[in-house]
Amino acid sequence: MLTLDPAFPLLQALAIGALAIAAGVWLHRLGAARVSARRGYGLIVLRGLTLTGIALLLLNPVRTQSRPETGRPLLLVLLDNSQSMGVKDVGGEARYQAAHQALFGRGGVADRWDSQFQTLFFRLAARPVRQERGSLERLSRPDGESTALGEGLAGALGSVGDAPSGGILLLSDGRNHGQVPPTDLARQARARRFPVFTVSLGTTATGRDLGLVNRRPQVYPGLCTSLE
Repeated sequence: MLTLDPAFPLLQALAIGALAIAAGVWLHRLGAARVSARRGYGLIVLRGLTLTGIALLLLNPVRTQSRPETGRPLLLVLLDNSQSMGVKDVGGEARYQAAHQALFGRGGVADRWDSQFQTLFFRLAARPVRQERGSLERLSRPDGESTALGEGLAGALGSVGDAPSGGILLLSDGRNHGQVPPTDLARQARARRFPVFTVSLGTTATGRDLGLVNRRPQVYPGLCTSLE
């Protein structure tokens, strides 16, 4: 299928075309008295071909070819494996256990969608690491130091090759220490026909940091102070 994707807005393209035609007419009149009729006709044809070529470049024709999808679409599953997922604030259990149960428990995502999608699993911390299902299923607790959500989405999306479409499922508490904004990668993934779906775990409440409440100007070995 041939479509047009003009390099310039329509009005600008028409203006450029009009200037090109005017320049061609002016050159023809300027040289009409200096060349023979036969050579003049040849110049007219040459200039006409040149203008036609310029018009085609401005219109920027693009040939598109549709390709039917075969097989099951890809589903990329990213499980946050950072230490913050060990916080127990999801119904009394850790965030990681809740996410793990949602994936691999009875009636979980991995089983329900297995017949519809070709699922690729990733363990996500500072970077995404491709895992076989059984290996990720046996990983019972989080051990990653930090999470880079944007880099994780980019790495997973880069693993799909030329797959025409699919989806990304991200299970995370949303803690992000990466440099790449995950929202930017989500928009890129959507444009690539790999929309991102998220399962958020944990609460928005933040814990208190330790504070020094009893400061002594002099400190001796074995002396205790109070923290809260």
